Amino acid sequence: METTSVSQAKGQIERLNGSFQRRLIFELHLMNINSIEEANKYLLETFIPEYNDKFSIKMKKSDSVFIDSPTDNQINYTLAILHSRVFDNGSAIKFKNKYYQAYKRHGDLECFMPKTRCLVIEAFDGDLLVTVDEKIYRLKEF
Repeated sequence: METTSVSQAKGQIERLNGSFQRRLIFELHLMNINSIEEANKYLLETFIPEYNDKFSIKMKKSDSVFIDSPTDNQINYTLAILHSRVFDNGSAIKFKNKYYQAYKRHGDLECFMPKTRCLVIEAFDGDLLVTVDEKIYRLKEF
C-alpha cells in the first residue's frame, strides 16, 4: 500500500471529492436547502446513507485468519536443536562431552541395544530429550 500527502497522486479520492462537490451542490439546490444546519441534517440523514447503499460493497462475514499464540512449551520445542547420536554398550550416549542415559516418564531406565540410532532433542530452554523409534525419553546425566 502506497501512501502520500500529495493530493494529485490520489486520483480516486480526488475524483470522488469532485463528484461530491458537483453532485452535492445540485442535490442541495433540488431540496431547497439554504442553511448549513439543514445541509448537515440532509447529509447525515439522507445523502450519506443513500450514497453508501448505492456504492458500498457488502462485506462477507468470514472467520478470523489469526491463530492463537503458541504456548511457551510449543515455542520451546519448535526452537529445539536435533543432534544425531548412537547408544554405546552401556546404553548411554555422549553429548557435549557428558554421558547421558534415557529414562521413561515415570523414572525407569530404558536400555537400548548398542549402536541404536537416536536423536537428541536440545530444547530452547536447555532441556534434553532423546527420541528412539518415535518414542521420547528424558535424558539424565550420569
